[in-house]
Amino acid sequence: MAAFGAVVSLKNTIRFIEESPRLVVSPTSHILKPAYEAVYGLQDVMKNLEFTGYTKIRTEVNALDGRITEVIWEFEDLLDSHLYDQILPQVERVTTVEEDEDEEEEEEDDRSPFFVDLHSLQQSIDQFVARVTAMAVEYDAELLNMPEEEAEPISSRIDFSGINSDMVGLNDEFEHVRDYLLAEKEEKCFAITGMAGVGKTTLAKKVFDDPLIQEHFELRAWVKVGRKCEPNDVLRCILSQLDPNILDQHDEDQKLVGVLEDRLKDKKCLIMLDDVWEWETLVWDNLPHKNVRILLTTRFGIEDYPSQVVRLLNEEESKILLGDKVFGEKSFPTELEKLGEKIAKKCEGLPLMIVTIAELLSEEEKTPEYWIEIAEKQHNSVFVDAYNLIYEVLFPSYDYLPQYYKMFFLYMGSWPPYFDIGVANFDWRIRAEGFLEPIGNMTLEQFMHICSTHLAHWYNLVIFDKNMESWFSERNFRVHSCWQHLCRKEASNISSFCMFYRVIMML
Repeated sequence: MAAFGAVVSLKNTIRFIEESPRLVVSPTSHILKPAYEAVYGLQDVMKNLEFTGYTKIRTEVNALDGRITEVIWEFEDLLDSHLYDQILPQVERVTTVEEDEDEEEEEEDDRSPFFVDLHSLQQSIDQFVARVTAMAVEYDAELLNMPEEEAEPISSRIDFSGINSDMVGLNDEFEHVRDYLLAEKEEKCFAITGMAGVGKTTLAKKVFDDPLIQEHFELRAWVKVGRKCEPNDVLRCILSQLDPNILDQHDEDQKLVGVLEDRLKDKKCLIMLDDVWEWETLVWDNLPHKNVRILLTTRFGIEDYPSQVVRLLNEEESKILLGDKVFGEKSFPTELEKLGEKIAKKCEGLPLMIVTIAELLSEEEKTPEYWIEIAEKQHNSVFVDAYNLIYEVLFPSYDYLPQYYKMFFLYMGSWPPYFDIGVANFDWRIRAEGFLEPIGNMTLEQFMHICSTHLAHWYNLVIFDKNMESWFSERNFRVHSCWQHLCRKEASNISSFCMFYRVIMML
């Protein structure tokens, strides 16, 4: 998963070796040119992943990504170690300046060059170039042969009977969505957005089942969209709920639009599209705009339509939800109430996490001794099991991130859970790592601003302590512990500085 960032890091390392005024590598600097060209070519091939879409299954590409990462980092470690072994003795031999010399003279004396010989790496470089070139060809072939996600049958897409509309908190958000749908607004589409597991579908189901909504809309249809769903499949799902008999009589897709328009004529209809990844305007274009409202849920931010971001639950709401799921209406017994409050707080307001923890707690003895370990111990088995259980729900949000965002996001996982990360500290560290490469003519600071704002407001993965204006306008940000667990699982070793950059910081 970190191959793109590893490629950028190696490119930055090679560029520094070739361009640094303090390193004298001539006449052997040309030795690294084939390696640079090889990783540059590999990066060009990897960029094509962005054009494959959400419906492509990336299992094989991800496996190759992991092998590429190992090869790139193995070579960069070799290069770092080689430089370290040659530069460090020269640093130690630098003559100590006299105590009475002024600071300017001391700095000038300390800027002497370091000599590096790369001849002994020639064979390793040749082998590396061959491996990377072969992997670029393999990567290109994998992209061409990526399998498609299988489409779900209509019966499962329209079955929302198992979705629980019981919701803790978010009353203001519920009323805002409901009132907007009931009002005669010009804009007919409304989006419920937020990170995976935050309760978008639950909120939408409560709105969908609300008596005022049912009274206002004579017809209603619910469609689970997901990553793989063609526009005509959506239309068929809608028709199957509005009039199943009509659908049986018209199997040809081109007739669906006319049938749907006729069925919706002069009738108000609410269409709920759950888990939308790509908004197909073809669906909206084929619906009568006058009397149809569309409510959709999505993990991504929406710019073109009014929307409601589903927030995380506060501590009191989290406690209520946990108690309800473990003990029902009785809630916590007295001896477990404070411990339950601490456990709920560790879920950081994510309903999916709270419900998963509740299910695991319900399977064990409800004793203070057991709950104390869960409440007080940071890495306990219950939370680790919960993280692993919800991993599959969260993973697609990360898997389909643009590659140039992934390393930025993965690096956030190197901080401890429940920790507010200072922007200045994060900025300094990730600059030293060399994982980032600005796009186009952007500066590194501009690029980090783009990364952070998109991860926070488009992908709903990062939480800032105030609205973004510029990268350095923020004091702190944090990543939910569920995402930090995923980050550590995907890139367990990116938290340590590269040896080469530790050397550079010493000079």
